[in-house]
Amino acid sequence: MNIITHNPFRILGLIGNSSERELQKQLSKIKASERVGKKVFLVYDFKVIGGFTRNAEYIQQCIN
Repeated sequence: MNIITHNPFRILGLIGNSSERELQKQLSKIKASERVGKKVFLVYDFKVIGGFTRNAEYIQQCIN
């Protein structure tokens, strides 16, 4: 299950063939929600798989 919950595309709420524009849009949405202290829910957040950590540090690791 670790391979699913720590998948960078899942963390960013994207599919594998997403464009750079879509990536930047998701990053902006995630960072904005983190600044105001809200939890963001994205299209590919499935309750069956469970929750995960989505914070600035982990997001930075995903895009590098």
